[in-house]
This record gives sequence, structure tokens and C-alpha cells, in this order.
Amino acid sequence: MNAAINSILGTLFLLLAFGTVFLMYHLWGYPFDKVKRKSAAPPSLMRLHRIMGVAYLLIYVVLMTQMVPRLLSYQVEFPARTVAHIVMGMLIGAILLVKLSILRWFRHLEEWMPALGTSLLFCTIILSALSIPFAVRAQNIDGSAFRAETLERLRRVLPDAGFPVGTNLESLSTVATLRAGQQDMLSGCTGCHDLRTVLIRPRTPSEWVQTITRMADKPNPQGELSPERQHRIAAYLVAITPELQLSAQKKREALVATQTSSVTDAKRLFETACAGCHELTLTDAHDFKTDPPPALVKRMVTNGLKLGDSELEAITKFIEQTYVK
Repeated sequence: MNAAINSILGTLFLLLAFGTVFLMYHLWGYPFDKVKRKSAAPPSLMRLHRIMGVAYLLIYVVLMTQMVPRLLSYQVEFPARTVAHIVMGMLIGAILLVKLSILRWFRHLEEWMPALGTSLLFCTIILSALSIPFAVRAQNIDGSAFRAETLERLRRVLPDAGFPVGTNLESLSTVATLRAGQQDMLSGCTGCHDLRTVLIRPRTPSEWVQTITRMADKPNPQGELSPERQHRIAAYLVAITPELQLSAQKKREALVATQTSSVTDAKRLFETACAGCHELTLTDAHDFKTDPPPALVKRMVTNGLKLGDSELEAITKFIEQTYVK
């Protein structure tokens, strides 16, 4: 199912949890005949509460029909956020099962319903906090991938990204191909990887191509990634890299509070700015005779690195002083 639809369903799921629980609090304020097991609450409100509960249950079932197959096909250790997400999803299912059992067979335990409903709300809030922000962020990043300036940037950087000879690079720089690459990534990659894996670490164009090629060589429960799909996914990831870089830059601002050319601060800036996309050990093996630091830093800017002129100058000077022999 489309990620945008899932985001809408997730938000509606949370709103229904709030609405159902607070309506339940209101309904439990009416007199209750324990002998007849009947509330004096207005029938219309009772029906509304029942409809909202059924809608909540249906959304849960729809989301779980997508999540369970992905859960079974994961080939890597679950990230902490995914583990918490799974636990909350299972707790919600268990609470729903208990509530339905009480309504169907164990009416003498109805006094537990407010506590169960409140627990359901807490679990839903935690579940939503673990998923909705990442989904919204992904949607915002997706929007930037289809801008005219992004397409122009792709036409500049894709020739040096390491695609196989004969690849139609012009076709990879179109909105239609990028949208297809987005769907290919969601269907072919997130079955084994948490979306956070993509969002947390931007890479250079050539690194994206190498990463996708390496992943395609591994068994994939979602189906084999054809070369065409690999190229679309790589192009899409290259397209969204500047937004990932921007997010990483915001996280660095707390560490890099001042812009200075001193050796100590330049080293810290180099490590925080470059480690977001590269292993720093790559710098040791780089041939600065054929690719001097100014040209290297300029190319990184073309690839999506977003820093101020003084920061770029500090990094260039640090590389020249530390690595150029």
C-alpha cells in the first residue's frame, strides 16, 4: 500500500483512539444497571462509540496485514525503534483481543473496560510516535526529489555515479522514473531494512549505486531486483540525498556552534560533516595529487554537501594540512 495512505491511516488510527477513549469516559458517567447490564447513556452515543471502535479495529487489521509479512521477511537484526514498534503493535492486538472477549463472553468483567481502553490509548500514542514522524519526514523528502533543480542536479552527477556502461542516464533524471524508484525502494528495500537506515545516513551518488548493487546480490524475500529497478532506486536515493544532508547538518549545528579556522575546530567540523556520508578512513587512501582538496570539497558540494563558505574553507585547509603529504 502507498506510504502516504499508510500515513493517513496511522493518523486516523491515533485520532480514533483518542475519540473512542474519551467518549468511553463520558459514557461511563451515566447510570449503569448491573442486573440488566444496560447503561442509561443515549443510544446514539453508544452507536457512535461502537462505530469508532469497529473503525479502529479495521485500521489495525489493515496495517497488520502489511506489517506481519514484512516482519517475517526481515533478514537483519531489528533496530531498537522497530523492536519498540513491534512490541506496541502486539500489545494493541492483545488488548483488543481481551476487550472483544469481554464483550462477547465475559460481561461480568466489564468494569475492566476503562482501564483496557486507557491502556490501548497509551500504546497507540507510543506506536504513532515511533512511526508517524518518520513517515511524514519521508513524505517531505519525497517532495523535494521531484523539483526541477533536483532533476538538473541529477543530470550533472549521474554520469560520475558509477552506473554500468550503456545505462540510459537521461531517463533516470525524470519525475516518472524517480516516482517508480520511490515505489521500488519501498517494496524492495524496506522489507529487510528499517526506513531509518536510509534517512539517518546520506551517501554520495557512487556509494548509493554500490550499496544497491551489493544489496541486490543478496537473497530478497520481496523478489529479485532487476538492473532496471536497481538503477531507479539508486537515482531516487541520489535525488533525496541533499535533504538528508540538510537534516544531518541541523544535527551538527549543536556541535559546530561557531565557524572557525583553528585546527581543533576544523578537525571537529571535518569529522562531523564528512562522517555523515563517508568512513573517514577513505581520506587516508585518497590520492590528493590527482584530486587536490579544493577540487574534492567542491565535488562534495555538487553531490549535496550543504555548508557555509567559511566551513568549506576550514575543511579544505584541514585536509591540506593533515592529509596532503
